[in-house]
Amino acid sequence: MKKVLLNCVRALDNSISNSFGEIRILFIVRNTIGMASLSPLIKEFLNRGNTHLAITEEYSGCYQWPDEGEVSEWKEKYFINSKASTFKKWHYVFISDISLLWFIRDTTKVKISHGWAHGTSDKKSSKKGEFHYLKSLIEDNPADIYFHNSECDYQFLKPFFKGENSKAHFISGYAKIDSLIAALDSSSESQIEILGLDSSKPTIVICSHFNPKSLYNTFNYHIIESVLASNNYNVLALGHCNLWREGKNTLYNNIEKLSEKYTNFRFIPNLDDNSPILKSADLFIGDTSSIFFEFCVVDKPILFFKHPEFEFESEDIANFYTQAALPFSKIEDIDELIKKGLSEPQKQQQERSRLIKTFIPRRGGVSKYIVDTIVEIGRLSGPNTKKWNKAISLSEKSVVVQI
Repeated sequence: MKKVLLNCVRALDNSISNSFGEIRILFIVRNTIGMASLSPLIKEFLNRGNTHLAITEEYSGCYQWPDEGEVSEWKEKYFINSKASTFKKWHYVFISDISLLWFIRDTTKVKISHGWAHGTSDKKSSKKGEFHYLKSLIEDNPADIYFHNSECDYQFLKPFFKGENSKAHFISGYAKIDSLIAALDSSSESQIEILGLDSSKPTIVICSHFNPKSLYNTFNYHIIESVLASNNYNVLALGHCNLWREGKNTLYNNIEKLSEKYTNFRFIPNLDDNSPILKSADLFIGDTSSIFFEFCVVDKPILFFKHPEFEFESEDIANFYTQAALPFSKIEDIDELIKKGLSEPQKQQQERSRLIKTFIPRRGGVSKYIVDTIVEIGRLSGPNTKKWNKAISLSEKSVVVQI
């Protein structure tokens, strides 16, 4: 009896909220990468108007809000604590990662990616039955609407849905790319000058994933110091936020100390938008992290750390990485490869271009496409409401298009 009554109340709630008022949208932020992925959408929705928008954290303290700037202003205007958010009515809840928040009232969960590529996990770990992020993201943490990075991304993930046809899938592209494209197209002041570095020197950007076979976890801070040793380059060090998720650890402190020793070095660990930093690079050094795809968009030489014991889950993705970059496995090879990359910056340009054509269906227009889709569907309270057929119909048109 209680369940029947509750269902009746929800049906009434859905009927009223789906018929009147603004589209109500909540964004769940888990970390800096999540904010970077969601912020282009937040901007697009705010520019459109006619929506009630709010931002919450997956749990209190999981995201370090900046003290100033646009995102800081968003906190003042749109932030709601996670517990309170679960009692509010939302037509759409946007998620870019695993989320355990449960909402009292019916809503439509929308999942976008917070990374470029599928198939970048270690195949050996998957064979051992270790935690599989993408599998868990889909099977243990399902959404109602999925915006995929590319057609091949959708095809790779399709088996994880196990024939489930009640989901709406859209080939949108990766929203975070919009920020990078905007930075590349802008004439803003050089980050090298803002950071107080010598603009006559080539700039090298180094970034690492957090997996056990990543760049930093293999070589520690020595990979950075090996590049700094010659004093011929500006060096900017980034890193996946999970490398120092629990705060300043030994790795963090060791990298930070390099700033005291080398005037041509800057450590930039937690950025919501690293686009201006990437734009300033003359060469990149990275690993299996999907920021590799952003390196390709900037279209500068890439040194790719190929761990001898790492096997890509997708052979196609492995080929994209190795063909669009200069692979290395030993720290001793870095110096000569940097010289080679800087002297022949166009060498792998064709391969980088091929990767972009495969994985970037809408250059700079991803957020617009996603927001257009949500606005076209309109107020919706999940797959059990009347308008869900409209979402499915639009979805079917999207996934059959060969991009």
